Amino acid sequence: MRRSGQIYLLVVVIGMCLRFNWAEAQTPRFPIEVNGKFGYIDSWGRVAIPPVYSKGSQFSEGYCKEVFVSFYWWFYRHLTYIDPKGDSTINTDYVDGGNFSEGLTRVRNATFLGSEKWGYIDTTGHEIIEPQYLEAGDFHDGRARVMKRFSINLFNDVEKFGYIDRSGRLVVNYIYDSAGDFSGGLANVTLNGKRGFIDTTGKMIIGLDYDRVGSFSGGLAAVDVAGNWKYVNTKGETVIPGPFVNAREFHDGLALVEREGTWRFIDTTGAQPFDIRFENALFFSSGLAAVEADGLWGYIDTHGNFVIKPRFIDADSFIGGLARAEDAVEKGYINRSGRFVWRSHDNLKEISENRDGYGVK
Repeated sequence: MRRSGQIYLLVVVIGMCLRFNWAEAQTPRFPIEVNGKFGYIDSWGRVAIPPVYSKGSQFSEGYCKEVFVSFYWWFYRHLTYIDPKGDSTINTDYVDGGNFSEGLTRVRNATFLGSEKWGYIDTTGHEIIEPQYLEAGDFHDGRARVMKRFSINLFNDVEKFGYIDRSGRLVVNYIYDSAGDFSGGLANVTLNGKRGFIDTTGKMIIGLDYDRVGSFSGGLAAVDVAGNWKYVNTKGETVIPGPFVNAREFHDGLALVEREGTWRFIDTTGAQPFDIRFENALFFSSGLAAVEADGLWGYIDTHGNFVIKPRFIDADSFIGGLARAEDAVEKGYINRSGRFVWRSHDNLKEISENRDGYGVK
């Protein structure tokens, strides 16, 4: 009985540790800059990782890349990945890398002759796919876009995109001029200036009929012909005809479209859930969207009600519970009630990802 009890206790402890490690890996971290060095805060605004890094990046699947630069007898770069505690858990000899997605991340090797190539490693740092690509994307739906250069003749080269699986096997040949990430089982590709969508086997699902396209989200994608945007489903059928001057992806069931110089939100049927127009707006995230009205930014819910009144001169989308914002007095990160949980000063400022809303996970 005592031995059975000990085994049971051991199983419970191991389970608790695994749950703790999983929860820790999902803990949001937000990049900050202090006197030229980057660190990270948690969702309460507390410094979780001291500012000791030369650059700030974003966490993905529990890891964040950092590149250390040294000057010996030659310029040396060293890529490592840290965990939410700031510990260097993956140390490599590569010079650059991407974000982890589906357990793999792209990495770039170092050479003296400028012929750097991209490959992939897993979360143990083991090289899964040897560096061989001029460009490489993140894995989505089990596929990653990659690019190689091919010689046409003695004087001309051509660069083409294809797709590989997680083993590095080429599943879509190098035939496209550009390629996007897979989303909802489809990826946009470009050939001779026209865009369409393929599935994960490389089959053309939606023909090369469009000038510009977005990614699929909620079963719909925005597509453009001659400046007129509309939305199609995964069969290429028009669901929301528009036409719109501009159209963005769906988030939380709503998408931004532009007409007559103003932005409004529509649902997946094309209807407006609330008849409010904005000078500018960002996508919904966790039920809130940043919108600009009369030159100031605030945040609305999915019913169009202001949860945080417009008072900011700049604002970003909420990612992981916080959003970067700046008012007339201070700037930093705010929570969902609009209260600053972390403020910047003259020698203390935050770093934000781009205005498309990319941030830490």
